Amino acid sequence: MISIYSNVLVYHVTINQLHSYGNNSSTDVYYSYEVVTTDELEKMNVSVLKYKYLSIPQKESLITVSPLGALIGIWIITYAYNQMGFRRSFLVSALFAIIPSLFIPLCTNAKTYVLALVIRIFQGVSIATFIPYICKLSIFLPFDHIAVPAIALVYHQLSAAICFPLSAWLSTTSLGWHSPHYIAVGCCVSAFLLFICINYDDEFKDRKARIGLFNALFTYERERSRKLDHRLPYLSIYQDIRVWAIFVAAFGHFATVNLMLQFGPSFLHQVLHIGLIWSSILCALSCLVHLAFNILSLHLYNSLVYTEELRMRIFNTAGSCLSGIILIVAGCLPDGKLVAILFLIATSLCGCNVAGFLRMAQLRSRHHFLFIFVNIFFVNCVSMFLASLFNALIAKENEYSSWGAIMILHGAILFVCNCVFWLFCTSERAPWGRADYTDTSLPPIRDDSIPQFPL
Repeated sequence: MISIYSNVLVYHVTINQLHSYGNNSSTDVYYSYEVVTTDELEKMNVSVLKYKYLSIPQKESLITVSPLGALIGIWIITYAYNQMGFRRSFLVSALFAIIPSLFIPLCTNAKTYVLALVIRIFQGVSIATFIPYICKLSIFLPFDHIAVPAIALVYHQLSAAICFPLSAWLSTTSLGWHSPHYIAVGCCVSAFLLFICINYDDEFKDRKARIGLFNALFTYERERSRKLDHRLPYLSIYQDIRVWAIFVAAFGHFATVNLMLQFGPSFLHQVLHIGLIWSSILCALSCLVHLAFNILSLHLYNSLVYTEELRMRIFNTAGSCLSGIILIVAGCLPDGKLVAILFLIATSLCGCNVAGFLRMAQLRSRHHFLFIFVNIFFVNCVSMFLASLFNALIAKENEYSSWGAIMILHGAILFVCNCVFWLFCTSERAPWGRADYTDTSLPPIRDDSIPQFPL
C-alpha cells in the first residue's frame, strides 16, 4: 500500500521542481523551424527554441484530478474484488499505479497537458486499492479493536514520511524531477513481485496442476475470499443520522490531512520560502508526529475513567476543534516561520481523531464496521478532491493572503464538523448493528457462488 500511494504523492513534491521552478531537463524544450522574412526578396528558416512549460494552474490541476480517479476507482476495484478475489484485484490496482506513473514524466508539459490529466486520473484509480486491502485485513484483524482504524490508515502517513524527503532530494540532483517518479515505479514493481512470489503457494500450484493455470486463476481466489453471510441493512444505515455525523467528522479530518499531503511541500516552499528539501522533511516529520498522536490517543483513551461518549468527544475535539483553531490563527498571522510551525502542528493533531469519530464508527456499527469504514474511505476521496478544488479556486500562486484564506476555511470546516460530531456522539450500538436485525425495506440479495462484499 505504501508503494502504491507513494506513486501518487511523488508529484506533490516534484511539482516544485518541474519546468520553470528549476528543472533543467532537455525534454522540456524543443526546436521549431519558422519562416522569417528578412526583406521582400529573401526568406529563411530559423530554428527557434520553445519551452513546454506548464502554468501554475495547470500544474495544480494535475493534483486536483487524481482524487477523481479515486472516486471512479472505488467502483472499478470493488467490481474486480467481487469477481476475482483479493490477490488478483490487488495486482490490478498495482497496474493502475505503475503504468500511468511511467508516462507522467513524459506527458507533463504544455503540448500533452490533456493527456497528462487523463494519466493522473488513471493513476488516481490506484488509491482505491484500499478496498481489497481493508477487506483482507478484516479476515485476520479483530475489527472491534480500537487500534484497527489507525493500523489500516497508517500507510497514508508512512508513504508521505518516506516519499517526501526522498523525492525532494532526488529532484534537486542532476537526475532531475523525472527520477523520483521512475524510482517510485521501481519500488512498486519490486514490492509486487515479492507479493506474487509470497502468494504463489503450494495450494495454488496443486490447483493449477489439476485444472490448469487459466481455470485456477479465475476460480481459486473467489473460493478462498471471505464471504459475508449476513445481509447488510443499507437503507437503515444511511437513514441513521449518527452515521452521517461520523461522515461529517471524517470529512473535516481528511480535508485537513489531505491539504497537507497534497499541498504541504508546495505551501512551505513556494509561499513561505523554505528550502524544498527542508519543506519536505518538515512535512514528513508532521506525518510521523501524526502517528505519534495516534498511539498516544489510543493509550490515553483506555486510561481515562470517563464515559465512552465523553472520551470520544475529548479526543475528537483535540483532533478537530483544536486543530481548526490553530489553522485559523495561522491564517490570520503575517507570513513567517511561525505560520509553518502552526500549520504542521494543526495537521499533526488530527491524529487524535482515531479515538474520536473512528471509535464511534466502531461502537455504532459493530460487525458492520467494515462497511462503514469503506464509506469513510469514500468520504476521504471526496474531501481529497474538494481540498484540492478549494486550493485551485482560492489560492493565487505564491500570494500568502490567499493561502491564509485556505487555512481559515479548513479551520472553520474542522470546527463545524466537530460541533456536529459533539451533538450526535454516542457509544450506543445501533439497532441495525445487532446480529438479529433484518432490514425488510430492501429485496434480498442474490444467493449464488459469487462472494457478497460490503459494496
